[in-house]
Amino acid sequence: MGFCIAGVSGHDYSSANLKGISEVVATLLMVMVTVVLVFFVNTMFTDLAQNAGSSTDRALQENQKLNQKIVIPTAYCCGSYICFEIKALGTNEFDLPTEGTGYYLNDVPKKVYPWGSTAMGPNCVDNPVLAKGQSCFGKLEGPCTGDNILKIMLPWGIQNFRVISPGTGN
Repeated sequence: MGFCIAGVSGHDYSSANLKGISEVVATLLMVMVTVVLVFFVNTMFTDLAQNAGSSTDRALQENQKLNQKIVIPTAYCCGSYICFEIKALGTNEFDLPTEGTGYYLNDVPKKVYPWGSTAMGPNCVDNPVLAKGQSCFGKLEGPCTGDNILKIMLPWGIQNFRVISPGTGN
């Protein structure tokens, strides 16, 4: 005895006449689908973990760059200029780039000039990198009247300042 499905008549849909794929083929298909899914998930999570690790490394290195320090041990009026020394701390982890350094006198950008003699050490103008513990020397045009504030800002955002009084000598 047959029955009608969705208005289709004349077909025998009894369980005795239904044919499907064999159990072996069905098992193989399920195994293949599972293997493909495992491969896909493994690849996705491996890439995700690698990208997260490299992102964390970059962020850590950028943070370490901001922890580098400079000092201005010497800054004084020398004629119509302000002569200064910049020193990278010996505890820094990186050499500091000096190309693109901003020099400011009372928050006004100034051009840096060579100190003149290299007997004291390298000029900041000619020295593209400040190694750990290394100093460079330079001078800025500026009035030496009243208290001046010398601010030096390296490209990584590292900065320091020093108050200069006229005739202090250092």
